Order: sequence, then C-alpha cells, then structure tokens
Amino acid sequence: MSKTSSESIAARNALRLVDAFHQCGTADYIGEPVSIIEHSLQAANQAATAGFDTETVLGALLHDVGHVLGLESGTEPGMEGCGTMDHEGVGAAFVEKLGFSSKVVTLVKKHVSAKRYLCYKYPDYYDKLTEASKTTLRYQGGVMDSIEAQAYEQDPLCYTYIKMREWDEKAKIPGLEVPGLETYIPLVEANIRATLGTSVDNMQHEYWLSSEQVNFFSDRHTLHIRNALRESEIASLSKWAEAIRAWPSAEGAHSQHWCIDSQPKVIAHVENFLQGHTGMAELCAGKVASIIEQLLDRPADLILGKDRLQFKNGTAPYFPECTDAHAVAIIAIDDIEMCVPSNVGGSSVKVALDPGHVLVVRHGESFPAIVSADCSQRSERQCAILLLYK
Repeated sequence: MSKTSSESIAARNALRLVDAFHQCGTADYIGEPVSIIEHSLQAANQAATAGFDTETVLGALLHDVGHVLGLESGTEPGMEGCGTMDHEGVGAAFVEKLGFSSKVVTLVKKHVSAKRYLCYKYPDYYDKLTEASKTTLRYQGGVMDSIEAQAYEQDPLCYTYIKMREWDEKAKIPGLEVPGLETYIPLVEANIRATLGTSVDNMQHEYWLSSEQVNFFSDRHTLHIRNALRESEIASLSKWAEAIRAWPSAEGAHSQHWCIDSQPKVIAHVENFLQGHTGMAELCAGKVASIIEQLLDRPADLILGKDRLQFKNGTAPYFPECTDAHAVAIIAIDDIEMCVPSNVGGSSVKVALDPGHVLVVRHGESFPAIVSADCSQRSERQCAILLLYK
C-alpha cells in the first residue's frame, strides 16, 4: 500500500469513528433514557467543563465506544442485554489501532474499574447503581477485593478513573444540549497525529475493523460493514464498469465473453480487466484488500489474483448474488464476493470467503436480503477479483 501522511491517516481514522457513532450511537444506552452518543457527548462535555486535559476529554468521549462497535458488528448485546461483553477492552483495542495516545487507550480500558473500586470503598455505592449497572457489574469482575483496591489506589490515573465514573453516572440526562460530535473531531485528529508522528508504516489500513467485527466473522462466517466505501467510490464503480463494457477486443490483454444465443449480441463478462484499469486496480489492491487482509490475518499480496467483470443480462448467474435485483457490483478476491446495490438510498458490498463465508460491506441503511454464495460446487479453488455490474 502507498505511503500516507499522518495528517490524512488522522482524518481518515477520525471519520471511521464518526461513522461508527452516527450508524450505531443512536441506539439506546443499555436501558438508560439516552442514546449512546448522547451519553458519550455528555460525559465528554463534563470533562471539558471541569478543565481536564484533552486526552481525558477524549477518554470520556470514547469510554463506551466498545458498545458502539458491538452493535456495528451485528453482535447481539451480551450481559443479559446490557451491552458488549468487555466493552472496555474492545474499545481500548480499537482506539489503539486508530492511533490514539496511550493515555486515551488506558482511560477507555480502565474506566469500568472505577465502579468496581467504588463499590468496595463505599459499600452503599452499590445500592445507588441502576439495575443495568448492577447487571453489568456481575460480568465486569464484581466488587474489588482489598488487594485489588490497594493496587488500584496506586495507579497514577486512579483519580481520573473515578472522575470518569462520576461523569458516566451523570451523563444520562434526556434532551440535554451539549456540543456535538463535530466539536471533537479536531481533538481526535490532533491526538492521532501527535501519537503517530512520522511512524505511519503500521497504519496503512484504509478501513480499520474492530475485534468485534473480526470475531463475528470468524464465528458466524458473515459480517456486515457499513460505509467502507464512500459515495464517490460507489459512483466510480458504475462509471468504470460502463467504460470496461465498451472496451474493444484486444488480443493478449483482456478477454470478452458473450451471452450464448443472445440477439442482439450481449456481453456476459470481461476477464483480466484490472491490468487495463487503474481505478479498479487501486480500489481492489487498496481498501478492498485491506479489509480482507484483516479478516484473513494474512498479507494482501496472497489474496489478489485473477479478475473478472460479470454483467447481469438475465443469463445464468456466475454467483447466486447475481440474481439480486439490487446488485450493481461484486468484487471477488480469493473466493470473496462483494456486491454494491444500485438503490440510491443505500449501497453494499458483499464478500464470501470459502464456501459459506460472506462479508457484506454496507453503505447506507437500505439493504436487500442476504444470499450466501455456494462455492462448494466449484471444481477448483478460484482466486479472483470479480465485479458484477447491472
């Protein structure tokens, strides 16, 4: 992948967070009278109003991002319906991937411990917890014992954890007007830039997956990802496919195949088109391969191979997804299909890894029924990038 500046990486990763909050942050906050994003913004505003440093403000903003990531992945809420299991660990691992400073990561990771500590230090504190908070406490290690509490009190950030817990408890006021998420984007970008410095070699994924997404895919062999492709990329796919459809025959380069018994003559698919189309090649070798690389946990150069552009003409489909009326494009990489629906209200990309494995990269909310490709009847394992266009 090409070198990228810390400025562009910070902007991209900030957008990744904003998208996640906008997509899933509007969900109820584990039975409380506010949404997750309202809760997060109220907590961050308290930290800022109290005069705490930027890292603490960001820690307060992102303390429950693990719950957002759980919802984003499609995982059913755990802890008896009260949220993502180990949301503090999930969130901390994700913000660390995005390049946040160690203090922000630590505040996200350890904010839950304050509740456990306060229940030990002040026995009547437990009685003041909401029912949802009492439920989650059972899954978060319960009340600290004396040894844990003594060690906790020696942590240099102990006071900050307790303040975060205070803000957490108070950030549940319906309708409270506080600064919006856009207020914190410059702070997010600045923190990531400062942490990355000039060391950006390990930050080249264009779209970072959370551990919840990777685990969901591993367990269910299916995953939905929203907004991995931008509107401009989706529009480009359609333009590029039309351009390739119109390519003249060229011996030794791409090869064209036509529908049998079709009058007038209709093109069925084009193979080996990537070598002649820079835009398609860059998208597949960049963002698409990056997502798949994270799922497979192996280098992208082991994934990319033969490419094929399949057009929908009412003929027998190359993949079952070809029958989807909303499908515009499928990109297949090493038995991986991706499909982008044509409806204006929403777009998606679907990917299948091996028989029964399906990844869906979603853009927008509207999405047709999922149809899993059956690769089991293929005579040999295929390694291809395939684009289906209607």
